Parts: sequence; structure tokens; C-alpha cells
Amino acid sequence: GKDKPYFYTDPLRMELDNDLGSASKRMKRAARFKDDSSPAPSRRKPLSLSSLNEKLMNDSGGSWEDKEGIDWEQMHIVGTCQKLEKPYLRLTEAPEAHKVRPIEVLRKSLKMVRDHWINKSDYRYACDQLKSIRQDLTVQGIRDAFTVQVYETHARVALEKGDYTEFNQCQSQLKMLYAEVGGDNRREFTAYRILYYMYTQEVTDILSALSSLTAEDKKDECIDHVVRLRTAWSQGNYFRFFKLYSAAPKMCGYLIDWFIERERKRALTSIIKAYRPGLPVEYVQTALSCSPADWGKLTAPFGLAYTDTSQKTLDCKTSMAALPLGAK
Repeated sequence: GKDKPYFYTDPLRMELDNDLGSASKRMKRAARFKDDSSPAPSRRKPLSLSSLNEKLMNDSGGSWEDKEGIDWEQMHIVGTCQKLEKPYLRLTEAPEAHKVRPIEVLRKSLKMVRDHWINKSDYRYACDQLKSIRQDLTVQGIRDAFTVQVYETHARVALEKGDYTEFNQCQSQLKMLYAEVGGDNRREFTAYRILYYMYTQEVTDILSALSSLTAEDKKDECIDHVVRLRTAWSQGNYFRFFKLYSAAPKMCGYLIDWFIERERKRALTSIIKAYRPGLPVEYVQTALSCSPADWGKLTAPFGLAYTDTSQKTLDCKTSMAALPLGAK
């Protein structure tokens, strides 16, 4: 039979908070976070710390992971802290070895956070601990397969919980890490990056990412799907777009959910403009991959017109005046 969509939840109704805690969902979540071994991190010559405190104290925003002028890889800081749990604190001074965990401890910490997330679904705790692990890796200049694993884990957790900011930080770092050290999930996360650009409507970034894909990349399940989805999106082929949405592989559906309502509004505008005098609501729901509940949520603010009191047929002509997207 046909494989079920690769979601933790029904792809048409992502009710995450109600769904994250069930036993079957915990098992699926656990399958995403398989342990994999990483080679020992490489070390480089030490670099003077004379200006580090000033750079950190004069931070005007942005990510400490990308702090301009600080080459963490040459600091040669080797952590000695043995605590598995450590809260994330923004750096305001040069890190001290006794406050930083070495990689062997960080491996145990990552496993602890994964297990806690799978069983407890406590996002605040998971995000705080993963940011702390990322920080300890960064200040020690560790950029290897384990670092990739940490960022992939945080990206997946952020996707589940819809944390756009953390996901974007992780995917930005993963793009660089894959270029430096590679990774088995590179193509999967490349697809997620393209979907993120579709969410933010960064057309230049989309075209740049697509142009860098190789023939081998395009054989990947996620890449193949996102290329076809983007084509339908750019052509305004909403019927094909929503059909592909319903069959999104792995975690692609979580990202598409971030902009699915926007695309449904656009498609609904096209439908109302194109059809006269009316159209069965059931047909429209199917075309938009929209459940009755989602249809009600989508259309409630717009005051659309119907030809019958049971609201089974959309009155497209009368509804023209109600559209919020310039359908005049």
C-alpha cells in the first residue's frame, strides 16, 4: 500500500501541542535522532585573547556563532566542565575552560537532551540546552560530524515546535558545516533551506540554491519534491502545489505549514476570480488540501458569500468584493 506521509501528525492538520506526547509519536521522534559517531575534533594554533572581551561586550546584535573578527577555531580552548546540564548564557567575556564542557561530555549531554525531548516534549528546556551545547562547541572551535549532528537535532526540534528563529540559525550554520565537513543529511536539509526561502519569499536565494543542485542531488526524495513544489509555486499552479503538499516527505510538511495559509489565500483568490457563478465548497477544500476545520478558520475573517444557507456552494461572483488580496 501507499506509504503514510512522513509526519508526526496528520499533514493537513498540524496540531502539534496535542500530538507530541503520545507513545507512537515519541517513537517516531526517536527515530529521527539516531546516534552516529564523529571523529575527534581537529585543533589549530592558539590565537591571542586580548581583544575578545571587547568584541563580546560591544556586541550590537546578531549571533555569537558568527561574531565577526573572532576566530574560535584558533582559540584552542579545551573545556574541563563535567556537567551534563548547563544553562545557556550569552557570552560577555572570554570563555574560561572550567565553564566549558569537552566534547566527550557534550556527546552525553546531547543524548540526554534528545531523550528528554522525546519523552517530555519540553521545548524551552531542549532549546536552552541545545543552545548551550552549540555555544560550547563554538568556543572550542569544534566543527566536525558531531557539530553537524547537534545542529541537525536542534533544527528538527525547532521545526516540530515552529520556532522560525532557531531553525534559521541552525540551517544557516548547517549550510556552512556541510560545505566544510559534509554530512549524510545534507540533501534533506538543503530541501528544508529552499522551503524556508519560499516561506520568506527570497526569490534570489531560491534560485541560487536551485542552481547549485547537482543531478545526483535531484534524485534525493526531499530535493525532488521541493523542486517540483517550487515549480508549481512559481507557476501559480495551486492544484499541483497542494497535491504535493499532501505528500511532503520527512519534515518538509512542517516548513510548508509556515506559509500554507498564505498560499491558500492566493489560491482562493484565483478560484473566486475564475469560476462563475459558484463552486461546491467540498471541491475547493479538496483543491486546497484543506480540512473542513481549516476551511472555517481560513474563510471566517473574509465574509465570503454562499448560494445556500448550508454554505455548501461558494458564490464566487458575490465573493469578489470580500477578497482581501485585491480580487476586484
